[in-house]
Amino acid sequence: NAAMAYDPRFTDHLLDITWFRPVHDHAQRIPAAGFSDHQGVGTGPCVEGGECIGRINQDDWVYYAKVDFGEGTSRMEFRATSGNVHGGTIQIRLQGPEGALLGTCSIPTTNGWQSWRSFIAEIKNVRGMQPVCLVFRANVKVNDSDLRLWFATVDDSVTSIWAQFKDIDPNGDRVEINVRQSVFYPGSTGINYITVRGFTMMHAATNWAPPTAEQVGLIGTHWSKGWIIENNEISYSVCTGLTLGKHGDAFDNTSANSAEGYVATIERARARGWSKENIGHHIVRKNHISHCEQAGIAGSMGAVFSQVNDNTIHDIHVRRLFNGAEMAGIKFHGAVDAEISGNHIYRTCLGIWLDWMTQGTRVSRNLLHDNGPSHDIFVEVNHGPFLVDNNILLSNPSMLVNSQGGAYVHNLIAGQVNVLYGEKRETPHLKA
Repeated sequence: NAAMAYDPRFTDHLLDITWFRPVHDHAQRIPAAGFSDHQGVGTGPCVEGGECIGRINQDDWVYYAKVDFGEGTSRMEFRATSGNVHGGTIQIRLQGPEGALLGTCSIPTTNGWQSWRSFIAEIKNVRGMQPVCLVFRANVKVNDSDLRLWFATVDDSVTSIWAQFKDIDPNGDRVEINVRQSVFYPGSTGINYITVRGFTMMHAATNWAPPTAEQVGLIGTHWSKGWIIENNEISYSVCTGLTLGKHGDAFDNTSANSAEGYVATIERARARGWSKENIGHHIVRKNHISHCEQAGIAGSMGAVFSQVNDNTIHDIHVRRLFNGAEMAGIKFHGAVDAEISGNHIYRTCLGIWLDWMTQGTRVSRNLLHDNGPSHDIFVEVNHGPFLVDNNILLSNPSMLVNSQGGAYVHNLIAGQVNVLYGEKRETPHLKA
């Protein structure tokens, strides 16, 4: 059996926190990333220095075994930011996520994920050393009638689906049910030198495509070499439109969202022939890609030595059906000796996101605008060298830099540029 509800409380991250403290004379800031236990959340560098906790969703929590309230206080201070239009709420509890509620702190949107502000919460008077749990809630109030539920049962011969249609009569309007995983995707790896030109491809029930698993798109290359994908209309993929992704294996989705897990993924990829001779060298050009809920183009290690040029990409993750760390117009992990140029990217949650060990790659002559709440370009955990030149970045904020070895030359930038430091994750260097 299967069930699902569309719930707007779960469709975007709520807020980030870099530190907090009880307000008293001798209070010290407590690093938010120094938790003793947690459910959900992630950590990353903060533009103000140090680390923050982020990727916070409804019902996530963090636990701190020892918080010093001194001789007593009835206030707590949080250093937080939120790019969520609704913001989020922090519940301050003793002992654990179900413990006694001391108070709440409402964090409104700060109109960006690196626009840090301090917020004061009124709490019940507490003194001494106490275990504290911060529980996170959405600020969106939802009625059951807004959830749009569906439920399915499957047996050997029949699949039955019950669905809730909000303000729509399914007897008079068209109802589409899509179960095909892709439109054009090889069943095995190593199917090389394929040209796909001039097709209209749409409506695929693609799966989530993280960098540590096989990435299936509406169209994808499946760990191969030398494809040309050009002049196609690619749209309405549940997750990703076009993938230049990795192979699948028994370790898919077992990385625990850790740097060590992705390094192990890289090591297994090298054992499966990840080399200049076997993988990449694709040409993706002059395609129109739209209305995909995860990414327009995504690829983990499979986009090496490739050219992604002159594509139009828009309306990506605009319905906010999922959350996670893979949503963008273009999202590549391990972009080595690649070229991303001449693309027009707009109305996406984030324009171009180069994540993890980008090396020898050029991002040039792209036009990006009306993207958000995140940036036009985000370079994360890369050692370089890479070049970002002659781009027009009109969204605000425009760029987020959490990388080394990058050169930024002759760009027209209309919005804020945020630079993070203190990154501790290490990426493998590859021989030229």
